[in-house]
Amino acid sequence: MYRVGVDIGGTFTDIFLFNEDTGEIIVKKVPSTKRPEEAVAQGLKGFKDKDIKFFIHGTTIGTNAVLEHKGARTGMITTKGFRDIIEIGRQSRGWPKPNVYDFTIERPKPLAERHLRFEVLFWRGRATSCRENCQRDGHTDCYHTTLPWDNISNWAFSGRYKA
Repeated sequence: MYRVGVDIGGTFTDIFLFNEDTGEIIVKKVPSTKRPEEAVAQGLKGFKDKDIKFFIHGTTIGTNAVLEHKGARTGMITTKGFRDIIEIGRQSRGWPKPNVYDFTIERPKPLAERHLRFEVLFWRGRATSCRENCQRDGHTDCYHTTLPWDNISNWAFSGRYKA
């Protein structure tokens, strides 16, 4: 029985097979295709479904798209108080010598624009959304939604907030 790990990249698809019975390790590299499943099928040619006990895959295509800011605009849901954490970053800035007082440091563009970052409050197992400009005094631009946590992703991506 084989355990299979696959990394689908923009140029190559890497396939790692481990035979649990013999300890044999097989590593394959095949050219990636426009349809990623075709490259995976090419790399697994000769192996039967019944021979594969475990299959897991990841993709650097998606990671690179996010890091290079290509593809769809990205939103973020975070716990109240952490909306700006992706811009604040860590204490140790700079390489190889950290300098937290360097105001000229060139910071990377955040993965999600500030207006597309939403905060969620928790109270007794329920989540409440709160826009940063939300006024608790009844303004019409105030958005409050209370949902069980299971439904928060449905609420967030329901089209109420569009990129």
